[in-house]
Parts: sequence; C-alpha cells; structure tokens
Amino acid sequence: MTDERKKRIWFLWKQGKPMAFIAKDIMKPPATVYSFLEYHGGIEPDIRRRKATDLTLQERECISRALVAGLSLRAISRQLNRSPSTISREVSRNRGAHKYRAYLAEQLALKKAKRPKSFIL
Repeated sequence: MTDERKKRIWFLWKQGKPMAFIAKDIMKPPATVYSFLEYHGGIEPDIRRRKATDLTLQERECISRALVAGLSLRAISRQLNRSPSTISREVSRNRGAHKYRAYLAEQLALKKAKRPKSFIL
C-alpha cells in the first residue's frame, strides 16, 4: 500500500469515518483497511526518526565498498570519523567482512529499531 493511501486511511479514521467508507475512498477491499488498522491497534504510529548516532545508509555503503577494497576496520573508521568498535560491531552483526551488504544491514537495523518490541520472557 502506498504512503499516500496510508495517510488517507489515518486522515479519514481520525474523522470517524467507517471502514467501508475508507475502503471505497482508497479503492481497496474493506478487509485490507481492517487488517491495516488492526495491525496498528487503531492508533497512527509515530514517524520514525533515526538517531544522530546511528549509521546511515550512505555510511553503510562506504563500509561495504571499503571492505571490498580490502581496507581494515580501523581505516574505515577513520574514513567515516566513527569509532573502530562501531564499525566492528556493524560488520560482525551483518554476516562478517566477506558477506557484508549495506542494503541488508540497513533493513535489519530498521527492523531492530522498530517499536514496540514484543515481550519475551
């Protein structure tokens, strides 16, 4: 579902419009609207913001290219003006130096940062 449709769902939902009306408005089946609202508990989630200390996709791309070029983790950290431990943890949590892929690392980081976390005993 497009971001525009999601915004439209939340706009109409806040106005108190029924799901059938919303479904017709966005040209989707009512079950789709129901599932979308149920997944979020009927409450619009906050806009996700990246912390200033988190690695960006561009930095992850630099890490990926530097690993392919054979640079050491310390050389990469100097290049990005980051702590060597930050680079080391990033590479180790994302399949190691030989299999590191920036896009996959970015997707995993976004998934791990998602709130709320599920409760695990």
